[in-house]
Amino acid sequence: MKNIFNYLRGAMSKRQRAEKSSTKESSLTRAQARKMLIDFIEPTLLREGFNQRKGSTFWRVTELKSDVIEVRLSTPQEADRACIPESSFSIWAGSYFSFMPNIYDESSLHKIDDLLTPEEAFCHFRVTVQRGIKQARKTAGENMWCLTGVMSTDEVELNDALSQVEKTIIPELNNLYSLQNWIDLLASEKINIGFGAPDSSNRNLFLGCAFLRANNLDGALEYLKRAQVQSQEFIERMTSAVRIEKNSPLFREQEFLRETVSRLASNEQSTGAK
Repeated sequence: MKNIFNYLRGAMSKRQRAEKSSTKESSLTRAQARKMLIDFIEPTLLREGFNQRKGSTFWRVTELKSDVIEVRLSTPQEADRACIPESSFSIWAGSYFSFMPNIYDESSLHKIDDLLTPEEAFCHFRVTVQRGIKQARKTAGENMWCLTGVMSTDEVELNDALSQVEKTIIPELNNLYSLQNWIDLLASEKINIGFGAPDSSNRNLFLGCAFLRANNLDGALEYLKRAQVQSQEFIERMTSAVRIEKNSPLFREQEFLRETVSRLASNEQSTGAK
């Protein structure tokens, strides 16, 4: 009986080791997935002018703006929580506009330093893409692709991800090469995680700066005044509940608005006097 038990235990151990080995061989590490992704999408992005890259972040710099595309691999914690491979990824993108005030830090500058890696989260316009194919892993979310190490499956996932970039991200970023298109988008009823809701402080700030860039000083003054009032009201509400540091982006934005509105109003008065 003891020999039979030992035999069964040994057989089970071999089976478990085989299953683990099989699972390991049919999955990719984050590093392997990143290399596979870069090799697959980089030629397309290079053709679109994204000739700067660090890790899995690509960007291009033009006179009006800088465009950023981030391929984000899931963290080990995210993978464990969602029960997805650690090689799962999503794709995010956005644009920085050169004429916007830099109220954050150097990572959000238009003329991005070679030593810095830009972050999509600081972009003035932001966009992500969703899968165009169905996926068994419901917990991954609609904006994630899950690579498994099985080539036929991975090819389908990679092709779909690239297709969504080509059909959604690239056209939207290219459309904003025109300053007028950017103004039209900001003046529309569309909502974007980068520039906020219509008539919000953020939206009015962006519109004011865009009109200033277009040399429409009346439009710039109108929207920057609105943003100044809304920003001040927000700061007052915030400071009544929590302490905000004087060098925070909120105060830097308010200082920019105060100085710009004052300058534009002075110009308006001097022009009217003539």
